[in-house]
Amino acid sequence: MRNPRRRRLVIINSALALLIVAGGIGAYLALRSPAKAESKAGVRTVAVAKGNVSATISASGTVTAAKILNVDFTAAGKISDVKVKAGQVVKAGDVLATLDTKVLEQNSNAAWAAVTSAKADLTAAQTATKVDASQVARAQSSLVSAQAKAEQADDALDSSTLKAPSAGTLLAVNAEVGGSSSGGGTKTASTGTNAGTPLFQLTDLTNLQVRAVFTEADSLKVQVGQAVTVALNAAPGKPAPGKVAVVDPTPTTQNSVVTYGVTVTFDQLPAEVRLGQSASITVVTGAKEGVLVVPTSAVRGSGNRASVTVVDAAGAQSAKPVQLGLQGDLYTEVTGGLAEGERIVLATTGGANPQPTTQRGTGRTR
Repeated sequence: MRNPRRRRLVIINSALALLIVAGGIGAYLALRSPAKAESKAGVRTVAVAKGNVSATISASGTVTAAKILNVDFTAAGKISDVKVKAGQVVKAGDVLATLDTKVLEQNSNAAWAAVTSAKADLTAAQTATKVDASQVARAQSSLVSAQAKAEQADDALDSSTLKAPSAGTLLAVNAEVGGSSSGGGTKTASTGTNAGTPLFQLTDLTNLQVRAVFTEADSLKVQVGQAVTVALNAAPGKPAPGKVAVVDPTPTTQNSVVTYGVTVTFDQLPAEVRLGQSASITVVTGAKEGVLVVPTSAVRGSGNRASVTVVDAAGAQSAKPVQLGLQGDLYTEVTGGLAEGERIVLATTGGANPQPTTQRGTGRTR
C-alpha cells in the first residue's frame, strides 16, 4: 500500500513545476509584447532596393472601325434590284444593287442626239456663204457642252450597277427595290456623308481600333508609338496589347472642358472584340528598369520638397530629403538622397512589404 503522504508531496511538486513553466512563458511573452505593439501601430519599414517602375495614364474608350464607307450610286435613279443584306460579307467588285436603266438609256439617247444636232450647227456655221466667226465660236462651244453631257449620261448608264468598292462587312443596307438613289457616290463616313441616309455602309471588321478621350493635362503625356493595354469591358481578365496610333491635333471643348481624342490600334485583334464595345485603355508614358526605387506611399511631398522617413540602426526615425525621377502608383525612382539598403518607414499598414525587384509601379510622373 502506497504512503498517502508521499503521494501528496508528488502532487505538490508537480504543481510547483507547472507554475514555474507558466511563469517562464509569461515572462517570455512579456518581453516580446513591445514588437507586437509597434506592428499594430502601423510602423513598418522596407529596404531601399533596385527595381522597375513605370508611369501610366488611363481613359475610357469605344471600339470603332478604322474606316466606314457610305456607299451609293454616282447617279440618281430608281432602284430595280438589291443583291445583299445587312451583315453580309462581300468582296471588292461584288454587285450590291442596280438602277432601272430605262430612264438612263433615254437620257443617253437624247444627249447623243443633241451632239449630232450641235455638229450640224457647227458645220452650217463653218460653210455659210459669209462666215461669222462669233457664230462659229458659239457653235463650237455648244458642241463641246453637248459632248460633255452625253459622256455624263453614258457614265450614269454605266454606273447603274453599284459594286462594292472594297472587301468588308455590310453594317447597314437601306436600299429597297422601288426606292430611289439621290446619287453622290461613295464617301468615307468620317470625312463626308451622302445626302440623307446612305444606301449601304461597309467596313472591314478585321481592322478595328479604340477611340479614347484624354484630359488636356494627360494628353500632353500621350505620344504616337507608346505601348497601350486595352481592357474590353465585355472580356474581363483578357487585356490586349496595342499602341497609340494617332493623337488628335485639335481638341474638343464641351462645358468648358478641353479633351483630346486618341486612336489606339491592337497588336493582334482579340477574338472577343466587337464594333461598339466599351473599353478601358492604359498608356505607358514612361518606364525604367533596374533603378533605385522606394514605395510611392513612403514619399512625402513632391519636387524639391520630397522626403522619406529613414530608420537608423538604433531604430530612430528622421525625415530625409530625396530627389525623385519617374513616379508610379506603387514605386518611385530615387535619383538622389538615398543609398541601397537604407530602411525607410512605410505609411500603410497591414499586408506584406512590396517587393520592388519583382513588381512594377504604375502611375503618373511628377
